[in-house]
Amino acid sequence: MSDPIYSNSFVLLGDRKKMNKLAIALVAAFLTSTAQAIPFPTSSATVVASTGDLGNGSFGYFWSAGRGDKIEQLITGTGLTSVNGLALQLDITANVLINDAFVNWDLYLNDILVGDWTWADSDGTGTLNASYSFSSISGSGDYLLSMRVTNEVAAGEGSIAIGKDGTATLRGTNGVPEPASLALLGIGLTGLGAMRLRKQA
Repeated sequence: MSDPIYSNSFVLLGDRKKMNKLAIALVAAFLTSTAQAIPFPTSSATVVASTGDLGNGSFGYFWSAGRGDKIEQLITGTGLTSVNGLALQLDITANVLINDAFVNWDLYLNDILVGDWTWADSDGTGTLNASYSFSSISGSGDYLLSMRVTNEVAAGEGSIAIGKDGTATLRGTNGVPEPASLALLGIGLTGLGAMRLRKQA
């Protein structure tokens, strides 16, 4: 006959492992993937361009990496503890590029390069829709989004302007559950504790 004390300890050890796995699964379930759509660029953005704010709902004109042309904006209060995806929707409101000229842009999140895009004379005006996936970038809910021109358009070959209030959608993990979700998590963990006490009894 097996030793009942040893046997009971073995059962408790096995149950403890199961409960630990279940607890980890419960916590992971509340670290949910989500997306936050933010107006970008807005009047609060830092803009380097030949003019800057054009006064007609657009920023311009962009054509020079040497000048440091860029649009940069701090996005706050997203609640995202990490970001692994980004979608851009921008209105190109003016395009006077000629002779096959184009403007290249690099895209940064928290000063980490996450993608690029190009607008050429043949694209005319219209809407840029671009989506990017990348390795997770951790943050405290605030992220610095920056677009930087990487080429020099030759003198006389034009530039582009970008409309205000496009959209940048950040995709990532929300590590701060809502109060109702926290209550459910607490109930689940309490239930696990009760199961363990019943087993010990």
